[in-house]
Amino acid sequence: MIHRILFALPIIALIAAGPALADCASEVARTDARVASLERKAPDGATGESWFGEPNTPQSVRKLLDGAKDLAADGKEEACVNQLGQARSVLRGLESKHGAQEAERERKTDAIRNDLKDGAAPGKTPEKGG
Repeated sequence: MIHRILFALPIIALIAAGPALADCASEVARTDARVASLERKAPDGATGESWFGEPNTPQSVRKLLDGAKDLAADGKEEACVNQLGQARSVLRGLESKHGAQEAERERKTDAIRNDLKDGAAPGKTPEKGG
């Protein structure tokens, strides 16, 4: 139920912004730039699971964006906006997942640095007096 609500919110927001998104193709280009940025930050691709079980990847966002471009080229602005909303929803999930992974990596790195600062270097044993 929550997934449906979360899925519907961006679409409703896009429809409400109708005149602001008069040129869906330019919005698709902006969203495509966000996908490229995510791919540069996370070359492995931060993935999440979609409702149907297949993983969400930057490539799945690009497929949705390609569909939106085709719809815009055919003059189907409302359908383009809907497809764009789906792509942005998936992209937000990927960006959120990447952000969480980045924060976890930073936390672990800080913990390792603190351990090294407080103790001996890894692999060295303290000298025994004798």
